[in-house]
Amino acid sequence: MVHIGTLTKQNRRNSWGIARQMVLDPRARVEVKIGRDPQANDYILDSKEKKCMISRNHATFKFQSEKWYLVDNRSTNGVYVNGKRLASQTPYMLSPGDIIIFGIHEKESEFTYKFEADDLTSKEELLTIQEQKQKEREESISSLKRKLREIVDEDTENKKRLKLLVEEREQEKQREAERYRKAQEELDQLRREKKEQEEARLAEEKEREERRKREIEERDRLVAELKAKCEAMGTRVKIQKDREVQAAVERIKKLQQENEERDRLKSAELQRLRETLERTTNDKKVEQEKLKRQIEQLNQQRDKDRHQQSLMVAAMEMQKKETVDHFERQRQEEAARLREEIKVLSSKVLDGTKAKEKLLALQKNLDQKMEEELECCICCNFFVKACTLTCSHSFCEECILDHLRRKDDCPQCRSKVGVPIPSITLNNMVEKVISGRPNEERESYQHLKAQKQETDRKRGE
Repeated sequence: MVHIGTLTKQNRRNSWGIARQMVLDPRARVEVKIGRDPQANDYILDSKEKKCMISRNHATFKFQSEKWYLVDNRSTNGVYVNGKRLASQTPYMLSPGDIIIFGIHEKESEFTYKFEADDLTSKEELLTIQEQKQKEREESISSLKRKLREIVDEDTENKKRLKLLVEEREQEKQREAERYRKAQEELDQLRREKKEQEEARLAEEKEREERRKREIEERDRLVAELKAKCEAMGTRVKIQKDREVQAAVERIKKLQQENEERDRLKSAELQRLRETLERTTNDKKVEQEKLKRQIEQLNQQRDKDRHQQSLMVAAMEMQKKETVDHFERQRQEEAARLREEIKVLSSKVLDGTKAKEKLLALQKNLDQKMEEELECCICCNFFVKACTLTCSHSFCEECILDHLRRKDDCPQCRSKVGVPIPSITLNNMVEKVISGRPNEERESYQHLKAQKQETDRKRGE
């Protein structure tokens, strides 16, 4: 009994050049090889969609014991029979109706075949089978011819469609050219607008540059005014210092005259006591001793007063020197600081508005410091009839006299002081500062001044 196996392709996918039917005839060969290599296989399978899906020697059909067996030759993507993958190098006995898939298993596999087995006992049956195969081959050829005609017709139709596409492409090019022309016109319009904006910007920058130059000129003018003001203030401080020093010298001379007058009076009193002692009799020795003790006490008091006077004169000389040095050092530091600020302000190329604000802030700071120097630390108001002590601190006349009635020291440094000296310079500076204030502050200062004058008048009465 001869068993002839037939493998029939189950779909038309990728059928061009691929055997749709493979005949396994044991009379011709007992082993039929399937693979991609045309030199080593009996039937060639090669996928055009997925390269190398079929191995070079993919599988082998073997005829043993009147049965056909299928062996997977360790292929990459395997062999599936009825949906199950075969183990490599393990023969599997085929049965009629088995569905065999070579390569990747998917819903519509590219190489799907159905196995059929026929038993032929005579030559006539074999010829019949061959005739059937020949008929099927002819039908396949006619089917291919029909497909070829369909392809030619489809190609003609494709040419027509291609012509339509070319015409549409030409129209699209025309529309694209029209859009490009419009875009070019819009671009030219934008360029003109940008040019106008650039001209406007340049004009604005030119105007801003001119404004900045004017602001720089204004800044230089303010710097010059501030410098002149600082020089004038330094001159006023020097004049005030000279006047205060002169007043201190006059006060020292006055104190020396008072001490000399006091010594003269004490000498006269001593002379009188001596004369009284000479006139006393020997009987009045007790009185004489008493007078001697008084004389000794007067001598000691005179020596003590002279020593205190010399110490006071030395202290006043030292305070005068310290006052002069203090005013000179303060004036030099203030002038150096102002020169440094003017130098920094002039060296920097600042924006006009910022420079002006800087100058105004500097002037405001200077005015504020000047106002702080013109305030009495006792009443916390501007000086009213300003007076300066030997320690160089200044106060209102009424405030310092009221303080000296209780204590004989300075309210700020607590050093011993004498009679306060009026300061005309401070009074003039206060009047100038008050004259530049609002009406409300000027009226308040005049009211305070009137109150203190009234209090001073009542105290004098």
